[in-house]
Amino acid sequence: MSHSSPERATSLYRLWNRSDELLYVGITHRGWRRFDEHASAKAWWPQVHHVTVAHHRSREDARAAELAAIQSERPLFNIADTVRATRAPRQVITTDGMVCEITSRRSHYVRTEPLRMDYEVECSAMSDDWAPGEMDAFDLFDMWFDRYYDKFKGVAPIFWFVAGRSVFESATPVWGDDWSTYYHPPVEVATGRVVPLAALPVTVMHWCSKGASKGGFIAEATRWTPQPFTSEVDMDMLMDLARFNHGSKCDR
Repeated sequence: MSHSSPERATSLYRLWNRSDELLYVGITHRGWRRFDEHASAKAWWPQVHHVTVAHHRSREDARAAELAAIQSERPLFNIADTVRATRAPRQVITTDGMVCEITSRRSHYVRTEPLRMDYEVECSAMSDDWAPGEMDAFDLFDMWFDRYYDKFKGVAPIFWFVAGRSVFESATPVWGDDWSTYYHPPVEVATGRVVPLAALPVTVMHWCSKGASKGGFIAEATRWTPQPFTSEVDMDMLMDLARFNHGSKCDR
């Protein structure tokens, strides 16, 4: 199994202060080495009193649990996903995705909401530790490039998810086991047709006043968005795009 495989066992950790207030939620497959990085980089690290850890069979499972924990438990220092969690609830409009009916296999409950394809470039979740006003997209991109170029040998993996107001599941080119455990394939409201996964629109990432997407600094710095199920991206190409776009206005 490759080092960056989404099936790699991954841990979800919570960092607490002495008063049992939740400071931070994160995921890692590198154990205590991740805490060493926090200790050397985060001003809030001295507040950490104890750690709790839950283990998951895959990166996607851990990432879904991380997002759910951030949105429901509101840790103090998960900036990017807290921005996402506290913004106004979405309206059922096509600009948020393709409006679909989703039927639960267990309860047969039918919900209607926009669905889209979310993607995450490996290790771009480092943006969790900043907000756009604290770290410019180009500076974050430079940091990510320098830190991970050798690790990925210049080619960064991309992972895909299907996301909506109430769902966040790993995505495969067809509606696979993870989705089908809980839901029937969605039906487009406008046409009544079953939706191929690749027909869903890809999330537009931001790192500016419009939003703070996890890893959005890459899209903001390069103006690049992958096609559905692109499995990797050439980091030198991204650097060329970032250099070309440097100095352009962030709020496009």
